[in-house]
Amino acid sequence: MWKFISGAAPPKAKRVTDEERTKKAKIYDIEKRVRRFQESWKATWNWLVYDTDQGMTCSVCIKHFKDRAGTFVVGSQNYRISTVLKHDHSESHRMANDVHHAKNTEKHESKAGKALNKMNQGIIDKLTILFKNAHAMAKNARPYTDFVWMCDLDEAKGLKVGNTYRSDKQARTFVHYISDVARNKIRQELSNAKFISVMCDGCQDTGVVEQEAVCVQYAVNATINTKFIAVQSVERADAAGVQEAINKVMSSVTDGDWTNKLCGFGCDGAAVMLGKKNGVVAKFLERQPCLVGVHCFAHRLELSFKDALKQVKIFGEADRFLLNLYLFYHNSSLNRSMLKRSCQAYATPACVPTRVGGTRWLPHMKRALDNLWKLYPALVEHLQQLPHQKGASNDALDVVSVLSVLSLGIQSNATTLGDMFQKIQNTVAALRKHTTRDGPMLQKISNEKKFDSKSLKTFETSRPVVIEKLEESMDKRFSCQVEAVEATQIANFKLWPSEIEEDYGDIEVDVLMKQFDGILRDQGVDVTLIADEWTMLQCVLYKRYNGKLSEASWVQVNESYKTDFPNILDLIDLILTLPVQSAECERVFSHMKLVKTDWRSKLGSEPLSDQIMVILNTDDVLSYDPLPAVHLWNSSCLKPRRPSTKPYGKRAEPTGAESMDLNLSLSDSDNISIFTSDSEIDDIET
Repeated sequence: MWKFISGAAPPKAKRVTDEERTKKAKIYDIEKRVRRFQESWKATWNWLVYDTDQGMTCSVCIKHFKDRAGTFVVGSQNYRISTVLKHDHSESHRMANDVHHAKNTEKHESKAGKALNKMNQGIIDKLTILFKNAHAMAKNARPYTDFVWMCDLDEAKGLKVGNTYRSDKQARTFVHYISDVARNKIRQELSNAKFISVMCDGCQDTGVVEQEAVCVQYAVNATINTKFIAVQSVERADAAGVQEAINKVMSSVTDGDWTNKLCGFGCDGAAVMLGKKNGVVAKFLERQPCLVGVHCFAHRLELSFKDALKQVKIFGEADRFLLNLYLFYHNSSLNRSMLKRSCQAYATPACVPTRVGGTRWLPHMKRALDNLWKLYPALVEHLQQLPHQKGASNDALDVVSVLSVLSLGIQSNATTLGDMFQKIQNTVAALRKHTTRDGPMLQKISNEKKFDSKSLKTFETSRPVVIEKLEESMDKRFSCQVEAVEATQIANFKLWPSEIEEDYGDIEVDVLMKQFDGILRDQGVDVTLIADEWTMLQCVLYKRYNGKLSEASWVQVNESYKTDFPNILDLIDLILTLPVQSAECERVFSHMKLVKTDWRSKLGSEPLSDQIMVILNTDDVLSYDPLPAVHLWNSSCLKPRRPSTKPYGKRAEPTGAESMDLNLSLSDSDNISIFTSDSEIDDIET
C-alpha cells in the first residue's frame, strides 16, 4: 500500500537476532515442548542405555570408567540427539571404547596382537619348529633329551631354530603347554556335557609308584567321547587315597562341584573300588546318590573264562602247556634259532610262541593259540615229539575265538551298555553250537586222526562240560544287581520290536527316571515330560524309518528332533554316558610303560600325564598345528618371552634406533626381545 502514497517509505522489517532466537527457543522448550528418549537411537549407538529414573547412560563408560564423574556415567536427562553425538565423539568415550574392544578380543587376534605377530613372524616360525619337535618327541614316547639333537638336526638341515629354548628342560615346558591345549579343549567339552562318567584303574609303574589312571566318558547329542585326563600317584591305594586322587584330577579339568554331573563309575572288580561299605563307589555315592558303579564287562568275561578253566582239567593242562612252551623259547636264544630253522624248512612264517598267562585279555590268548597252530609242524620237528594236548588246544582256540570277539567288542569305546546284553546272548548262542558241532579249527582235522603223521587225541566228552561251565560262569558274572543297568537296553535300536507297541520301554524309562531323578533335575531336565516324549518319539521314529529301526542312530535322531524332544534325548545321553569297561585305563598303562621306562623311573605324575595326554589326545605328527600351544605358552608368562636372546653372555642394551628397526628383530644375532606378552598387548591396545 505504501507505493500509492507519494514520498512515504515502507517501514523496515524488524530483524531477530541470534540471541533473541535462542531465547525464544529456550522458552519454547521449557514451556511447551516435551523431549523424550527415542528408542531408535539404540540401533545407532549400541552403548546407549535408557532408564526412566537415571536417564541416558553409556554402558561402556560405566564398565571401564565408573570412577569418573561423567555425564553419561551419572545419567543425562537432556534427551537431545546433539547430546548423544557429543558424547559419542568425546575423548573419554573413545578411550573407554578402545579398552572395551581390547579386553573382549583374543590377544593374538587384536590389532596390536596381529601387528606383533606380523612383526615377529620370524620368531614364530622358529617356535613352530621347536614346538613340532617337542610334540613329535612326546608323541613317540621319547625322553626329553631327544629334543636337543632333534634341534641340532634341524639346524644341520638349514632350518632356523635360533639359539634359545633348546634344552631338555625347555622341552618339558613345551610338552606341558601342548598338553594344556588338549586339556583346555576337554575342559570346554566337559562344561558343555550334562553328564559324565569316570573310569579309574591302578597300576604300579617302573619306579615302584602306585599310579591311578583317570579317564572320562560323556555323550553330547548322542556322540560318545572317551578322554584320558591324567595319572595321579597315591601314597596308599586304599579307597580314601584313590578318591582323593580322582578329585584332584577331575578338579583340574572342571569348574565347581564336578560330582553334580557324575552318573557312572567304571572300574575293575577290586574290593577297594566296589566295596559296599568303604569302596570308592560307596564314598562317591555319599556325594552323588544317583551314581551307578559298573564292573568292567571285559574283566567279567576274563574272570568267567578263568572260572571255567579251573573246573575242567584238560583246559588247565593246555594253559600250562602254552605257558611252558613260551618259557622254553623265551629263555633260550638257541631254542629260538632252532625253531626259526624249522620254520624255514616247512615254509611257515617265522614267529615264536607268545605268553598267555601274563596278559589279561582273551584276544591275547587267541593270538597265542593261533601261533601254536601255525608253528605246529615246526615245533614237532624241533621237539621231536607231539604234545598230547593238541586236540585240546584246537578246541580251546575255537572257544577262545568266540570269546575274543566279545572281548574286542566290549573294549570298543563305541559300545554302550544297551548293546552289551545282546552281544552276550549272541556269544552264548554261538558257544552252545560247539557242544554238538566241531569248531573251525577241529573241522580241519575232523576227518583224520593224524596231523603231519602224528596221532591226535580229541575230547568230545570234555567239550560239552567246558561250554556248560563257561555258560554258568558267564551267567553268574554278568548278572546285574542294578535294574537301571538292564533298563539301558532301550537305547539299542536293534532290540526294538519290528512294529510299534503301546507300552514298549515304559517300565525301563520309569526305572531310569527313578534312579537318576536327582541328577536329571540338577541339569535342567524336566522329568515330568520324559514319559510323554518317549511315547511321541517312538511314533515319530517308527513312521520315519518304516520298521527299519536297525538303520537308525541316536546321532541322526538328535540332529532332527533335539528341539522337539529335548528331555528324553537328554536321558538317552545319560544312558550313552554310562561306561561299559575300563579298558581305556589299561591302554593308558600300556603307554605309561613306554614313557616311564627303567631309565626314566623318576618321572613324576605331571610330566608323565603330559606325555600321555599328547599321545592320546593330540593330532598325529603330520597334521599337528602348534600355533595354539605357542600362543598359550607366550600368554601365560609374567614377563615377556625372549626367544631371540642369546642363551649366554651379557645382554646388550638396545638403543632407540635399534628398538624401532623391525628388520633387526628377526635376526638371530640380535639381543632385543620383541615377543611381547599379553600385558604389553593390552597396553598397546589401550
